[in-house]
Amino acid sequence: MDIAGQVQTLVSAYETENPLELCACLDISVLDVELPKKLHGFYSNILGQRIIYLSRALTEPQRREVCAHELGHALLHPKLNTMFLSKATHLAGEKYEWEADYFAACLLIPDSLFEEETTVEDVAARSGVSKRLVQMRADKLARRREG
Repeated sequence: MDIAGQVQTLVSAYETENPLELCACLDISVLDVELPKKLHGFYSNILGQRIIYLSRALTEPQRREVCAHELGHALLHPKLNTMFLSKATHLAGEKYEWEADYFAACLLIPDSLFEEETTVEDVAARSGVSKRLVQMRADKLARRREG
């Protein structure tokens, strides 16, 4: 199943698109912690305990978006510790980051926001999601419609 399908199954099963509520349903701990300024959050799996760390400095929309991204890591890459991956290996981390971003975009931006002719800026404003994720979602939806 593709990422968008996985998100739809998850949302249907738990009847919520809120990443924090989904974490609670899935027994994934979410901790608000002090992090370096450029680090917004990360996911770890320590002895089977799944934990998402979020920076206390985030605004509420940022917190929601970062939590959705890290939830993507928890579900798509459950055995990977994202901090270890980015700092200590030369693996194709970009692929994992793209997948987690796309998971967040699918979770936070419903298809219905793209049904009428609209701009990326408008969808970003209405959904509270960054333009980068909105553009990613719009591009993928356009490719799906084309073929």
